[in-house]
Amino acid sequence: MSFYAPYLSFFSNFGYCTNFLKNSISTAPIDGDRSLENPVKHEHSEFLKKYNIRSDLVIQEKITPGFANTLGGNNTFATPIISLSPGIREIDKEAFNSIFKYEIAHVYYNDVVIQHLTGLSAGCIHTLATYFLLNPVYQSVDEKADGGVSADLVFLGSCIYSAKKITQYATCKFNRFCVERADQFALDNMTIEEKLGRRRQFKAWQNFVKEVRSPDSEVLLPNGDVVDPKYPTSTERIKIIEESLSKDGFDLSTLQKLDQQPDQQEKIKQLVEVAHKDHGTKKQNS
Repeated sequence: MSFYAPYLSFFSNFGYCTNFLKNSISTAPIDGDRSLENPVKHEHSEFLKKYNIRSDLVIQEKITPGFANTLGGNNTFATPIISLSPGIREIDKEAFNSIFKYEIAHVYYNDVVIQHLTGLSAGCIHTLATYFLLNPVYQSVDEKADGGVSADLVFLGSCIYSAKKITQYATCKFNRFCVERADQFALDNMTIEEKLGRRRQFKAWQNFVKEVRSPDSEVLLPNGDVVDPKYPTSTERIKIIEESLSKDGFDLSTLQKLDQQPDQQEKIKQLVEVAHKDHGTKKQNS
């Protein structure tokens, strides 16, 4: 037991280590369609220049659960790559722009790298604690003729478990902080039309979640919200968007009428279809 315990704990953190290296040092393979890269960079050139976003930023269309994904950061050896679901720009350009600006926030703040580093650090703390605190007790247990478990082992095991839960909680809170900061960054740089597009995106996501009725461990609410402590719910994010719209002078009382317009409903419907393609799912019968 004394030989295996620390090494099993170390290998449990291997995923954090590889993800950290992939996002900070090595360049991930560019395996998507980059045909939209030049138009997007040209259209948002002033925005990218304002935040000194690297010129080697890769923008690609690729099947991506959640509409978009980012690798790397602005201050890493690895080339930052933003992957966006195919078809969104044609379906809803304002929603596309809002998603793109949100992903740029993660590049600007180096969020993905820092998140993996935080997870790796938390895992290392647990590994070191396991080795230096539990290993001597494991050794003493191994040397006992009766093979009994001492009270010290039980106490220290509880301490290590508590420490692991605390680091997991801290990592979770930091992830949520990064998401909320990126949301605010994006909203600060969006037009009113792009904010409405962002709102449509979350409406579509709620509809998608309700349709697939995912059996995953996350708590699913009737309105299509997934309760995950690492992320604000779609309802919370829609509320923040509407507050931002209000500050811009947009009349929120018109939103209900706007939501009923056929073109708005069609865009949401097509965004839901994109989500199904990204996840390889289809609408379930009620």
